[in-house]
Amino acid sequence: MLLARITVTPRPELNDPQGRAVHRALETLGFDEVAHVRVGKYLEVSLDLESRARAETRVHDMCERLLSNQVIEDYRYEIAEAAPRPSAARKLEPPAQAAEATEAARATDDDSEE
Repeated sequence: MLLARITVTPRPELNDPQGRAVHRALETLGFDEVAHVRVGKYLEVSLDLESRARAETRVHDMCERLLSNQVIEDYRYEIAEAAPRPSAARKLEPPAQAAEATEAARATDDDSEE
C-alpha cells in the first residue's frame, strides 16, 4: 500500500485572493512578520499498488485530469509507504442512541443514590 501526498497551489504569476485575505487577517492579529501567503490544498490518497512507478503514473494522471486546474494551479506530490491504519477502538453510536444511553445511565445513577 502506498500513500500519495499531493499539494496543489495557485501559479505564482496569478493573483491569490485567499492568500491576500489570510495575509491581511494575520497582520490584523499582530503577525507583522508574515511577508506573503499562498493558499492551496493538500490531499492524501491511499493507493492499493505495490509499484512506485505505477503509482507515480497514476497520481500524475489524477492531478492532470481532476485534482488541479492546469490553467491556474501547479501541483507536486510524493509517494511513500502507507502506514498501517489504526483500527477503530469502538463503534460510535448514532446521536439519538447516544442520547438514550446517556439518559439511561443517569436514571441508573439516580436509582443507585436512593
